Amino acid sequence: CAISVCDSVTIYIKDEPVIPDSVFASVDLICFNYSDELFLVAEGGSGDSLVWYQGDVCANPNDAIYLTTGDTLDLLALGQIPNVQTTYSVRWEKYCGPEESYSECLTLDILVDGSFSATGPYTVHDGICEGQDTVQYYVDVNENQSISEINYQWLFNGAVIPDAINDTLTLLNVMAADTGSYRCEISNACETIVTDSVVLQMTLLPQILIHPSIEPLICEGDSVLLTMQAEGSSALYYQWFFNEEEMSYTDTSVFMYPVSFVNNGDYYCTVTNFCGMVSTDTVSIKVDTIPYVIEQPVDVTACINGVAEFNILANGTLPIVYQWYKIDVNNASTEILGEIDNSLIIAPVLEDDANYGYFCMVSNQCSDGVSSDTVNINIL
Repeated sequence: CAISVCDSVTIYIKDEPVIPDSVFASVDLICFNYSDELFLVAEGGSGDSLVWYQGDVCANPNDAIYLTTGDTLDLLALGQIPNVQTTYSVRWEKYCGPEESYSECLTLDILVDGSFSATGPYTVHDGICEGQDTVQYYVDVNENQSISEINYQWLFNGAVIPDAINDTLTLLNVMAADTGSYRCEISNACETIVTDSVVLQMTLLPQILIHPSIEPLICEGDSVLLTMQAEGSSALYYQWFFNEEEMSYTDTSVFMYPVSFVNNGDYYCTVTNFCGMVSTDTVSIKVDTIPYVIEQPVDVTACINGVAEFNILANGTLPIVYQWYKIDVNNASTEILGEIDNSLIIAPVLEDDANYGYFCMVSNQCSDGVSSDTVNINIL
């Protein structure tokens, strides 16, 4: 008998599968332009029997794309950083005999925050009046592929406006201090957009800078100039009034010459623009008249040592001042001292008094003097 040599075989016993119990990602939400480290880990599994796919290989095996094996999927190393939301799946796979064995899939979605666009600010207001109007600015945001929250922050002249964190900014009863530049910073998790600036300009109610005034003394025949000055945004329109009636003057001044009593009354000017009207102070004009004689003195007849009396009556703005004079045969006049009333009484009458003529000068603050007729004393 002889002993033959036998062939030998080696039997390998495959280990029990170590199936992962969960999958997590190093970053759950990435930006559309993300280019940093990104990997997925099959937690609890191990070995090359863990196979990664793009897509859900269990639900849609024909659409799934094989990526790699192992307990970690390094998307950055594979150049597979997604730019839209993408589903990844992993499962344990083994060939045991003629058929392949594999576990159920674990899937994970990588969320990709997309870009957004914004325009504005816009407003519906045209012509804004100080202290009267409420102004609203708003921005128009197209979220596009953005999935994270859109945040707003309004700025005034580059500074943050507290609590202005909506897509609309409301300014109540705007004042001059609100004039300036407004813009909005709009952001999501991935980017910040700063809108163009819009400048708030407002129309100011006219303001009187100089009120009309008059000289303390206005005499008949004088000229009177009333002037005023105002400022304000937009066109200013002027209208003068006399005793509450419109005048023909529509500028910053009124000129009257010569004035008389018909010009007595109250004057003021209104200034109007888009936002309203203001008025100047009222000035009252009273034209003083020069004196005029309404009753002339007349010649008198008197006896020697008797009494001679001359009288005059004048009208005009008070006080009226009288001054009597006598004039000799050479037409030289002499002031009669102390005779400053509307009557001149000569007592006792002397013979020489008949050699003079007598007249009175009537004056007030508007005239140096108006002369009466010259009269004489006839002695019996």
